[in-house]
Amino acid sequence: MSIRISGGHSFSVPAGADPKCAEVVEWLTPHTVVVPKELFCEEEAAACLALQGYTIPEGCRVVWSTATEPIVAVMAVAEEALAMLPSTVQHTTPLLHMPTVLQPTVWICDAGDLIYIKVYDPALQFAEVIAVEGEADRAYLIERLAERIDTERFLLMLDDRAKQISLYKRHFNKVICE
Repeated sequence: MSIRISGGHSFSVPAGADPKCAEVVEWLTPHTVVVPKELFCEEEAAACLALQGYTIPEGCRVVWSTATEPIVAVMAVAEEALAMLPSTVQHTTPLLHMPTVLQPTVWICDAGDLIYIKVYDPALQFAEVIAVEGEADRAYLIERLAERIDTERFLLMLDDRAKQISLYKRHFNKVICE
């Protein structure tokens, strides 16, 4: 189940689940950064967003994923949405997804108006969430990405949410869907 609230914030919980009973929530918000686990400090979570140029929108609070992965995700999410959830909920984002391939890979989660991109060569080189307003933005973003990497060498791995697969195949020779 995906829940969208005003201000563009949304989150998802398993189908049929009551948000008040959710254990893990995936946040879909452009105000997301990842930080190496060894550099993360809860007291400085808001500063992590500020370093990327994000201001915390009014009515939002900073949350972060658990430090069980090599990276921690820091997100600004709507207090209104947090109020729908138990205080013990764990926070996650598509940027925490770890692809299972060992070759140079571009991983993309196309979540509608947000595109999550991670580049591995062989370790994580880049992780970003980018807001797009339509197909022209999406096409421009993919063209710019393809210009900056060797698309002959990189595998493009698409999350199963991707709908415009033909757009991606125009720019990458090796495309697979998870």
